[in-house]
Amino acid sequence: MSQSSAKGAAHTHVESDVTDLTHADADAVHDNVANEITAITLKGTPVDADEIIIEDSAAGFVKKSVALSSLPSHTPAAHTVASHSDTTGTGAELNTLTDGSEATLHSHAADGGTDLTTKGDLHGYDTGQARIPIGTNTHVLTADSAQTLGLKWAA
Repeated sequence: MSQSSAKGAAHTHVESDVTDLTHADADAVHDNVANEITAITLKGTPVDADEIIIEDSAAGFVKKSVALSSLPSHTPAAHTVASHSDTTGTGAELNTLTDGSEATLHSHAADGGTDLTTKGDLHGYDTGQARIPIGTNTHVLTADSAQTLGLKWAA
């Protein structure tokens, strides 16, 4: 093969063919090196002027920097919380709702917003919350539609 034809011929090299290649680039961020980012000094509270690295999907995933101030804000959608006429309720604790546990969706103030005053009192309801005072020994709570709360103590 002549020297002129060798110039145009396709050929390959392996890394060991290159003798002056260095791999030391401490400032590089690699795509296949674990814990590079976690090893960088942590900044406690980012500010709007700080920048982060992204791969721009609209430009062939080339790396670009983005100021935090230019990131779109995503305000959570407003949620409608079920309520009722009990004005002492504290409302929902949505941040504790996990795994479909709707039981934590509603809570009341420590006193429960009631007028219970005595050990053994019960909650009743007609057009609002009402106290059913404790009954007498040997009496039982009986359904009675003639009563305002629909219940009465009976011997």
